Amino acid sequence: MALALGAGLASLAPGCTPKTPPPALSTGEKPTTGVPRFDRLFNDVHSSLVAVQEAQSEEVDARGALARRLGLPDTAPIEALGVRLRERTERLARDGLTLELDFTGIDDVDGLEPHGGDALDEGGAGEGTLDTGGEPAPPTATLRTPGREPQRRELRLLEALAQAALSGATIYSNMGRERRQMERLSAEVGELETRVDTSFVDPSDRDRVRRKLAEAKEFLPQLNARAREVSGAADILISLLDEAANTAPVSLTRRRSPTPSKDAAPRPPSAPAPAPPPRAKPPAPTASSTAPASTAAAAPPSSAAP
Repeated sequence: MALALGAGLASLAPGCTPKTPPPALSTGEKPTTGVPRFDRLFNDVHSSLVAVQEAQSEEVDARGALARRLGLPDTAPIEALGVRLRERTERLARDGLTLELDFTGIDDVDGLEPHGGDALDEGGAGEGTLDTGGEPAPPTATLRTPGREPQRRELRLLEALAQAALSGATIYSNMGRERRQMERLSAEVGELETRVDTSFVDPSDRDRVRRKLAEAKEFLPQLNARAREVSGAADILISLLDEAANTAPVSLTRRRSPTPSKDAAPRPPSAPAPAPPPRAKPPAPTASSTAPASTAAAAPPSSAAP
């Protein structure tokens, strides 16, 4: 016992503590090399990691807030969330409060250009710039109530529904851009690997940068897969809300069924849109005139992305 205790004390003595491994890119490390082209790459990898982490947290928070408003636990399965939400919106529709939920800016996410700057110039001296003029409009989610004005007790659910819809659209859009960004970064890693010898004089610096580039090459596909999972979760949330929150008799704002990308996880199909009611026969010429139907569209909080 004495020898074991002595060995334990020796291992804690100054100078004898084992060195901890250097932080990895996957844990938030942002290496600095002193060469702008390389530093920009590592900074963009770090930014994409932060974006995926924040989006994952926001998606969980959006589902949890909606679940609480529906009287379910934060961690309720998405299927249970959909069933409860449809029950509530169908009840509102029977009470005359019909809903229309309109999404914009989410159908063509996979075709967007990367947002983190251009690839390296032929000469390699310039830094990528963001073409703000070519940026697409941010996604929106607008909830309308064409049937009647919502009552105060109904507004809380509508507010939670609108916020969840906006969060889902924003996450889906952001993750689509981040995935394109990561594809660009993966290509840029390969190009920078060929420039290490001409960019660094010190052999130790060359070795360190090569290790970090190899780490980035391995990490970026993993991060892309995480972004795809978050995007898929947001897509499921969008489809659930789109189905449950379009209860107007004829909804022209219903989101089209998106075509999944070749590497996207399969998603259960949404229920078909309700058939329009039969048209009423026009009144006979001798009938007394009637008051026109109300067309008020008082929307509870119309949500738009900042």
